[in-house]
Amino acid sequence: MTNTLNEKFQLGTSRAGNPMRFVFGLRPNWTADETGWDLKILEKQLTCRFKEILAKLTCRFKEILAKRTCRFKEILAKLTCRFKEILAKLTCRFKEILAKLTGRSKKILAKLTYRRDQTSHPHSTTTYKQSLLIEEPSFLLPRSKMVTVEVPSTMGYSVLVASGGVAMIFWMGMQVGKMRRSLKFGYPDVYHPTNKLFNCYQRVGKMRRSLKFGYPDVYHPTNKLFNCYQRVHQNTLELWPSFLVSLFIGTFGCPTVAPIAGTAWLAGRILFALGYYTGEPSNRTFGAAVTFLSMFTLMGCSAFQGYKMITA
Repeated sequence: MTNTLNEKFQLGTSRAGNPMRFVFGLRPNWTADETGWDLKILEKQLTCRFKEILAKLTCRFKEILAKRTCRFKEILAKLTCRFKEILAKLTCRFKEILAKLTGRSKKILAKLTYRRDQTSHPHSTTTYKQSLLIEEPSFLLPRSKMVTVEVPSTMGYSVLVASGGVAMIFWMGMQVGKMRRSLKFGYPDVYHPTNKLFNCYQRVGKMRRSLKFGYPDVYHPTNKLFNCYQRVHQNTLELWPSFLVSLFIGTFGCPTVAPIAGTAWLAGRILFALGYYTGEPSNRTFGAAVTFLSMFTLMGCSAFQGYKMITA
């Protein structure tokens, strides 16, 4: 068996040459006896060749890395320089705008200070330009008569009343939701059971009278108690915008009366709701009376504020 293998190796080496010699550039060592390859010499040759290839690859890698690093540094330097230029331009522009705004603010402040001094000292002979040494910005404050509106300290009470009204509307909506769930009465069946035109008008009084369709039968076709709950909520939502407008405008005209009237309006709406929640529409009368008396008071306060602004 050994003789056969040696003959094959010798034949391949003598005729076609050793394949490993062409791949690694090695020359296998043949011994005189029949032992074949000298493995130690072959191992040394392979190790040496591998080290040469590894050294070349390492050197090539270092060259490529050095080139890429140099290119990256160049790009980074260009970007840094460009960023500094843009930042310098933006800083300069910001300083210019800030200087303009500061100058304009000083002029406006000087104008207001001068008018205040003229109001407190009407017989002063010093002119505006002489005292301030700046030009008058006539386009900012026109020469027409100005009306001063002071926010009274009682405005906080009106804000609290409005906040309480929001909570009240949420409470009324929760009551309607509870009644709807208890009756298993889904949307959108909330209006007249047969008349579609009335539903389009959505509780307008003139259409209601023409149809002879009385309160509170506007929602559920059979359950009267649910209709009472639903009407309380919707009626309050109808009055809410006008109440807020009258409350805040009226507070400027009547700082004490308007918050009191607003509190009375909230109390009236709660009495209105509790009366309606009994299922008998006539029990709402007292709460409705308190509500509308308070509303008329707020409307009067708003009208008084408008009169004060006109005659000021």
